[in-house]
Amino acid sequence: MPRPRRIAYCGFTYLGLLFIVAMMSASLALVGLVWHAAQKREKEKDLLFVGNQYRQAIGQYLLATPGLAKQYPYRLEDLLKDPRRLNTRRYLRRLYADPITGSSEWGLVKAADGGIMGVYSLSEDEPIKTSNFKGLDKDFENKRSYAEWWFIYTRPQVAGQPSTAVPVVLPGASGQPGAPAADAKQADPNQTVSAGAKDKSDVACDIMRKNDAATCSALTTQYGDETGEACSTSAAARYEQCMKKDGTPLPPLLNTRP
Repeated sequence: MPRPRRIAYCGFTYLGLLFIVAMMSASLALVGLVWHAAQKREKEKDLLFVGNQYRQAIGQYLLATPGLAKQYPYRLEDLLKDPRRLNTRRYLRRLYADPITGSSEWGLVKAADGGIMGVYSLSEDEPIKTSNFKGLDKDFENKRSYAEWWFIYTRPQVAGQPSTAVPVVLPGASGQPGAPAADAKQADPNQTVSAGAKDKSDVACDIMRKNDAATCSALTTQYGDETGEACSTSAAARYEQCMKKDGTPLPPLLNTRP
């Protein structure tokens, strides 16, 4: 009779081994998910850094344009060596690859004259980070893909002067960098523009918000946090009013210098 006991004992041992293997597999899967999320967060941080390096370089190129008619670069390579100057002038140390895709190809946000006013990732992956952005990156909150993180530089407004917001050619539905939408119009808070299935007035409000954010960021840098916060509060009110779509005129951006 002891033989059946040995069989039962072996059976329990086998089930125990299966349980241990299952627990180890689940643990490894969990570790893999955590590692993947950590890697994705690091890539997001790199994208924010690299994107803002491009944004800053584009702004420096624009402001370095001789005369009043400011000009954006027509190629990203122009940020490495300004073709408008005889001597070498760099605004960027090197052309960075997209940390998300690993590719050197970027989506390009172009002004109406064809100049590059911003870049964005071509990745349609959903970001982990959707809130607590700072400065000009506040526009990235609640975006559904990295391709909606537009690192745009717009020339700051000056108090008492007309808006210096630059018309934007929105990226087309094809996802190709710099491809204009089929019926894209100049970006202005009082105009509508096309961006695929997204509501046209929403896109106009988003572009206005980007322009206001650029202005507030410049004021913060030049005059301090108090002025920048006042400007940001005013910009938020403008955006909220724009999204109501009730025809009420937008309040002016509070950008008076101290």
